[in-house]
Amino acid sequence: MTAETVADPPFWSDDFDMDLPKVIPEAKERLGEIAGLEIVTHGHMTHGRLNHPTCWNHSLGLVSFFGRGHPHKDESYWTSDPLVPCTLWEAVRDAWSHNNVIVFEHNPVFHGDHMWQYFEPLMYHLRGWDSKLTEKQVKEMKLCVLDEIAQCRMLIRAQIDRKGRHAFE
Repeated sequence: MTAETVADPPFWSDDFDMDLPKVIPEAKERLGEIAGLEIVTHGHMTHGRLNHPTCWNHSLGLVSFFGRGHPHKDESYWTSDPLVPCTLWEAVRDAWSHNNVIVFEHNPVFHGDHMWQYFEPLMYHLRGWDSKLTEKQVKEMKLCVLDEIAQCRMLIRAQIDRKGRHAFE
């Protein structure tokens, strides 16, 4: 079973026109086998799933902490927000819209903040808001987002492999 054949549970951005799978249908597939990796963060929920993780200002930008079992954040990043379960796919999908950096078990793996340079022009284009983008530029922007997602997959796989633990333990 591939990442694209597994039905996603309801998610807060299902009705949002800029939801990542609507803008870039190949995004989940690019995460591959780790799209379903169960992780947790502190944050907020809709439909019992992640809707905006708790974020902190950091030298990397606006960061949110994720991990298997617990968020792996330093205790100085205090919050009273509850633990929220999600999959890696849901975390990436959320970070695309909220522009936060995903820090997975102490390592930054997805820079949603870097996605704004693509998110906003693509939004203007898709909504027909006086966009000057050519179809070639749209395709290039989508490929850049897919590259960031592929980088996320590679970083998490390498981290899990270094620790000698299988992704779905």
